[in-house]
Amino acid sequence: MKKFIHNIIIKIFAVLFRLRKNFKKSKNTICVLTEEFYHEDLRGFGGYGRTIKYLTEYFNKGKEFNFKVFLTYPLSAKRLEVKRYHNADVLIMRKSKDNFVLRSVEMIKKIHSWGVDLFLSVDFFGTYTYPLRQSPLIPLIVWNKDPRSKEEWARIYTLALEVQVMKKKSLLDFFQIADDQKFLLQELMKESLKSGRKIIFVSEADFIFKRARKLYGLPEEQVKILRKVVELPIFSYPSFSSRPSFLFLGRLDPIKRPWIYFELAKKFPGYDFFVGGETHFPEVMDRIISQYNHLKNLHFLGRIGQKKKNEILGEVWGLINTSIHEALPVTFVEALSHGKLSISSQEYDEDLRDFGFSAGEILGEGLGEDSLNKFAVFIERLVSMKNDLPELGLRGREFVEQNFTFDRYAKTLSEITRSL
Repeated sequence: MKKFIHNIIIKIFAVLFRLRKNFKKSKNTICVLTEEFYHEDLRGFGGYGRTIKYLTEYFNKGKEFNFKVFLTYPLSAKRLEVKRYHNADVLIMRKSKDNFVLRSVEMIKKIHSWGVDLFLSVDFFGTYTYPLRQSPLIPLIVWNKDPRSKEEWARIYTLALEVQVMKKKSLLDFFQIADDQKFLLQELMKESLKSGRKIIFVSEADFIFKRARKLYGLPEEQVKILRKVVELPIFSYPSFSSRPSFLFLGRLDPIKRPWIYFELAKKFPGYDFFVGGETHFPEVMDRIISQYNHLKNLHFLGRIGQKKKNEILGEVWGLINTSIHEALPVTFVEALSHGKLSISSQEYDEDLRDFGFSAGEILGEGLGEDSLNKFAVFIERLVSMKNDLPELGLRGREFVEQNFTFDRYAKTLSEITRSL
């Protein structure tokens, strides 16, 4: 019965969609499906949320695209609700016991009133299937930013503290997450073949799409690269503090392994190590962080705003990322926009390798002497390159200007939407 009602709702919406398309003048209304958005009310202070914030603040000022946001992660309170954040209407999914039909009708009415031309999903999560199934004709662009295949989950599973905070018991629990994502996307693709919805997969980099292929079982084909955007700071020439200094920028959560960075500060007492970020798990991380408060060269700044972040990135010698898992962090690009290189344990595409150092795969906690030395050797190398850093930084800034600007994003997205 539920499936029958769902099919009736879909058919009604299909008619409404065709009628709207006949009269609608603007063809650039994009509904972003995301589980986080950058605001303290909305659970989002990560790279995903900040990227969407940049898009809405820039394009929703009369530019060629108008972004709406559907926050699909259920928050407290009841029913669907629309609020305004960062120049965008944000539809918030609420935890609700309302019946299926009522929720479907509410959702369809809101999407229809927005005049949505296409969906842009930030990766693909199960929470997206609900609005997508109620809108079977609207094209979908799946923007692969951080797909986690079983291979990636196996790597994360070596970090016991991350397993603990995620409240998983075995590696099979993590594999089930990947299997569920694959099943839901494959089902949506089958339904879209019947309804006529077009689905296009894009990615921020080739190495990221390789992970998406493994996760979703996608065919081997050339993928369109849609880079993230960053706000370019005013810049003329790279500047460096009088003595070597570094920055850790991100959540102080287990998956980021900030303790490696703290140990590096202990290893290099003559250098300054700044920390910008807070933790979502104080019950676990506060005890660890307190063990390093005595280090005079380790400076905890808390969560920092854009102005303060620009000031620090404008002076440090480099960014250090100690995560056990990453895709293409927005902090990596932000540092490069200031002409600063990064050190991490991640591998990137060939066009990105010139602007950072990879310490190679480091599993588990990463506190062994061998693991720490993998980072330490690149800290020493970066410091020894003092005379070369400005030129490398200028090349990095140029790379960002060519690939991570709003103009570049608009051009690439326009090419993609024309194919739809």
